[in-house]
Amino acid sequence: DANELNYLEEYFDIDELVDNVFKTIKKHSEASLTPLDFKIADNVPKLFKGDSLKITQILINLIDNAIKFGNQKPVSLFISCLEKVGRTCVLSFQVKDQGTGISIENQGIIRNRFQQLESKSKEYGSGLGLSIVVQLLKIMDSCLVIDSKLNKGSTFKFELLLALKDNNKINDKKSLNFSALEGLSVLIVDDNLVNQNITLKILAKKKIFAKAVKSGSEAIALLKKEIFQAVIMDLYMPKMTGQEATEIIRSFNSNIPVIAHTGVDKKDHWKDLEQAGFSALLN
Repeated sequence: DANELNYLEEYFDIDELVDNVFKTIKKHSEASLTPLDFKIADNVPKLFKGDSLKITQILINLIDNAIKFGNQKPVSLFISCLEKVGRTCVLSFQVKDQGTGISIENQGIIRNRFQQLESKSKEYGSGLGLSIVVQLLKIMDSCLVIDSKLNKGSTFKFELLLALKDNNKINDKKSLNFSALEGLSVLIVDDNLVNQNITLKILAKKKIFAKAVKSGSEAIALLKKEIFQAVIMDLYMPKMTGQEATEIIRSFNSNIPVIAHTGVDKKDHWKDLEQAGFSALLN
């Protein structure tokens, strides 16, 4: 709503992107007894330039939604190259489920914020998943296409025009030294399980030990019993906000770095966050 989301281009490996999506969504699929099938067509190049984080977010939201409403039947992701033009490629993404399907009138409803259709699994959320997907695709000059029939499942499709990377080029990413952080113990506080899993995996790759809790009260209780070198704190959580939790933490621990983590630009509010006890802000 703040129109502050930017399109961030970087080189990425499509295989690694799909692998990260699979690992993030795996726990949900196993818990709901839903088989996953991810396939990349042979005509898809390996290296692209684009906003890999937004693509990952889109796929996680679509697959998570398909699992939720898929009645424990297989959910698949298929990626193919529709067209190559010079050093660009039109990539097609398709997330397919075999659930109850969506009527034409309801296909418009589920694109709206805070709107969900009833699920037999009785899993309910904020109704923001598809709305977020629609907004992210808009930033990338794309749109979400829904192909669905009642009792025959649904396919969610989108296309992206992405630049290709010359396979012989040296990786352009800056090499950062994370060795000083190896072995540190970090507490992640976030009520969103997907965000938790992503952060845990990022830290694990840097050999940083991490635990995750879903509320400020859980974080306070754990910090009184265990020793951590830092806290990554979501700002917006139900019952107790990250700011409220940090103020309480500072009443018994004034030294531990507490890093505010939010998708909303809070730079203009940094003075308030600093007063509450935050050490840094991570957008």
